Amino acid sequence: MPDNTSSLTFLVTGASSGIGLATVQMLLNRGYHVIGIARDHSKSRIDNKNYIPVTLDLAKLDEVDQKFRQLCREHHLEGLIHCAGEGLFGSIEQFSATQIDHNLRTNLTSALLLAHHLLPPMRRRKSGRIIFIGSESAFQGGRKGALYCSAKFGLRGLAFSLREDCSRDGIT
Repeated sequence: MPDNTSSLTFLVTGASSGIGLATVQMLLNRGYHVIGIARDHSKSRIDNKNYIPVTLDLAKLDEVDQKFRQLCREHHLEGLIHCAGEGLFGSIEQFSATQIDHNLRTNLTSALLLAHHLLPPMRRRKSGRIIFIGSESAFQGGRKGALYCSAKFGLRGLAFSLREDCSRDGIT
């Protein structure tokens, strides 16, 4: 990571718990500015002048689209660390169309939309970082895992494709 972290801002999804919260804390400890996306920030209560909490449900794509347009206009985003995810396990026929749609929006479609908004300014600057936190479920399907594994396979495919598409533009 660069020595001058004072002006670098990272966007972290799933920022209120688990890997997302640990990532936010690590970045803040290293002096970065962090915009944390979560549905509910009451679990984490991060008190740091370099932290901006943004309450957003990644399954609500219209709100996601609008918010990320705004964030890209207002901030010089050095990178994205996409940690948000939702596990929903069971036989695929158990789930309603609404549950399937919501899960795919949270676990995959939101990542596509984030990349859609973040890549143009990164390409113009010839720099940026995008990290998708996935799962070993992206490597092998599992019992009662059709929905979750499908989304994680898709996220892995997105990461591989972006690496091929963006590496010549200085984006890692």
